[in-house]
Amino acid sequence: MSEARLPGDFIVDVANHGQELSSLLLLLFSSYEVRVVAVSIAASVTTLMDVGNEVNKNAQYFKENFRSKFESSLTTITEKYDIVRRACEKAASEKVSDSTDRTVNHSTRGFKKLMWAFGMTRSEFNQFSRSLRECYKPALLLRNIVNLVVLQIHGRQCVLTYGSNISLLLSV
Repeated sequence: MSEARLPGDFIVDVANHGQELSSLLLLLFSSYEVRVVAVSIAASVTTLMDVGNEVNKNAQYFKENFRSKFESSLTTITEKYDIVRRACEKAASEKVSDSTDRTVNHSTRGFKKLMWAFGMTRSEFNQFSRSLRECYKPALLLRNIVNLVVLQIHGRQCVLTYGSNISLLLSV
């Protein structure tokens, strides 16, 4: 029997996808530009993993419609990750024939092969790379929303008495 999925699992799934891509990029390519892309992905992955784990830790506070309401905020990130995935698959599968008809790996491992795999010029790739660096913004927004929900519920559960109000005032 399959285990019931927690409300933050869809966020963790996106983070895991990004983590795989970051590792795959570093495995397939060896250039500074690729490392910049991998680090950009890793930045959003870290935030998404934290958010997903926080939602799962506080699953009782999140309604069943949490996914339907917030999944769209991850659409941009998922779309960009899918572009990177397709480029990595293209680069990994590319073989070229040499003059003796033996199949050998594409000789360029660096930035040129990456641009070829993405089907982009340098300026288009730079623009895409900048947009990848912006992927952490929806992740941060989602983290702030999750933190506010958790804090709001914890705040409702906390009952202050007159004595605790006085001690809070005196500690300031």
